[in-house]
Amino acid sequence: GQYMILSKNKVRIDARVVHTATGEIILTKQVTGDFGGDPEKFLELEKELVIALAQGIEKVAKAMNQSMTLEQLTKGYFNEKSKSIDKREAYVEVQFLTAEALELEDAGKFDKAQEIWQKIRDADPNNEVAQVRLEVLDNFAMN
Repeated sequence: GQYMILSKNKVRIDARVVHTATGEIILTKQVTGDFGGDPEKFLELEKELVIALAQGIEKVAKAMNQSMTLEQLTKGYFNEKSKSIDKREAYVEVQFLTAEALELEDAGKFDKAQEIWQKIRDADPNNEVAQVRLEVLDNFAMN
């Protein structure tokens, strides 16, 4: 998936589900909306996308005679996550920085990725993903 900034206050978030064994794209979804820099509105857009994905995955699973409750699990996850962001101004910035850091890692630009992960940790000291990525990249640099 990806985040695409359309304007100062508008973003589009895309996601796709890929069958990893075949590379077949099974499902694609996107949401577009205004968030005005508000972390809670941004989180609502993410939630909308993930719920749409969950509903799509459930349809695919039912077609394969498997039952799943992804929508319920997803709603519970976002309810808990909503409590943790508590109007954190850095939430939206961290989402975009995370995408940038991952792209840099994919491109093999590990030094630049480390700089971005450090910015993320500075903006959001409790960000576990940034902490893990910094540790991995530190270990990678040592070897």
